[in-house]
This record gives sequence, C-alpha cells and structure tokens, in this order.
Amino acid sequence: MNQSKSRLFFFLICNSLLLITILTVLSTVTVNGSEIGDTSGEGKQNNYSLIELYKILEKSVVQIDVYDTRLGALGLGSGFIYDNQGHIVTNHHVADQARVGNLSYDVIFSDGHVYSAKLIGTDPFSDLAVIRIENASDVNITSLKMGNSSMVEPGEQIAILGSAKGLIGTFTTGIVSAVGRSGFTGMSNTGENILTGMSSLGISFDQPEFIQTDAAINHGNSGGPAVNMRGEVIGISDLGLGDFSAENLNFLIPADT
Repeated sequence: MNQSKSRLFFFLICNSLLLITILTVLSTVTVNGSEIGDTSGEGKQNNYSLIELYKILEKSVVQIDVYDTRLGALGLGSGFIYDNQGHIVTNHHVADQARVGNLSYDVIFSDGHVYSAKLIGTDPFSDLAVIRIENASDVNITSLKMGNSSMVEPGEQIAILGSAKGLIGTFTTGIVSAVGRSGFTGMSNTGENILTGMSSLGISFDQPEFIQTDAAINHGNSGGPAVNMRGEVIGISDLGLGDFSAENLNFLIPADT
C-alpha cells in the first residue's frame, strides 16, 4: 500500500513539473516578432484605443496664433511638442505668413495656458517650420514620439488632432488611403497639377511625397500631428482639398521628411 502511494506521489510530481515546463514555453512564444506577455517594451507595442490616443495627444498638441506687430492677428494653425526643450513642429505656411511688420506667436495648450514662442526656422520646400516656447524650462511639457513614416501602409488606421476652424482639440480619425503621392496630377478636369495654383491659399512648396488620408483636415489643422494607433507621429497635417470640391482627400507630410 505504501508503495502504491509512493508511485502516485511520484506521478503527481512529474505531471506538475511537466505542466510548469509547458507554461514556461508558452509564455515565451512569439507572435509577429513580439513575445506574448512581454512587458519590457522591446517587441511590438500594443495599439491604444482612440480614447487613450486622445488623452496622449491632448497634452502635446497646441494651437498657434500668429500676429503681425503692425497688422495684428494673421491666422492660426496647429503644432506639436517635439522635445522637452519646447521645440514645436508646424507648417511653414502657418509660421511664416505674409506680413508687414515682425511676427510673434502665441502657443495655446488644451488646458488654456498660453505661452509666447519665437521662430527657429522654416523650410518652404517641405512646408515645415519649428518654433520654440520662450522660457520652456518653466513650462510642464510632454513631447510626442516620432514614428517611421516609411513603414506606413494603405489601410492603416490613424488619428489627427488640431485646431480645425479654430476649435482647439478637434480629434478626427480615418485610414491611410495611399502613400507616395506627389503632384496630384489629374485631380482636375484639365488634368493640371493641383499644387500649381496653391499660391492663392498662401501655400507654395515642393514636397516630393505625401501620405493621403480620409481623416478630416480643415483650416486650422495645418501643422498638427497624425499618429498611428501606437501614438507615434507618422505625418504632419498639411492640406485638405475641400476647397477644390473634393471629399475625403487630405494629405500629410511624412514624419521622415
């Protein structure tokens, strides 16, 4: 009888060890290059929900009000915090508008705080610009993580935050419709390049490639970030063709530019 109990005990111990071994192996099985249960941050990141994305973006996306020292208010756009030194990425056509006097900038956060900023530099050919919050060390800021726009694929879901029509914190979503767009040739009845006549809108640039999206981009969105579902900036809102009677045709400057 004691011998039977010993065999039963030995059997239970062996099965327990086998179960532990199986669970250990399963915990390190990889799916698409990521370890199941991996919390180290190495491997593929999890996607956020749209609500989570909004909470991440709202701390780092700002409205930019542009003023001329002689003419007063010129217009507004959007931008996002690039680093902890207070640098903000936006569009050239937002930051360097036609003026008579000198330009100044107010940066408005979603919580209503307003800070002065100065122009660091612009690139009219890529339609990008950088401004910097003055006395940034005194401001509690959170930067966004930059993504790899070369990895973006049609069908990928993205989200956009900006001050559409001056409505700060406007959140829109959609998909990537196409990548590598250039020139927009053939979008009018005459087949002319749509960018040729953009000077009437104060836009004149030579961006070689765009990311096309159906996520809404309105006046005021310019310069704001477009992010993937991991919260990484993959593009900068640049152009919507609503003024050309086109629906859901909007364009982003790739983040890798």
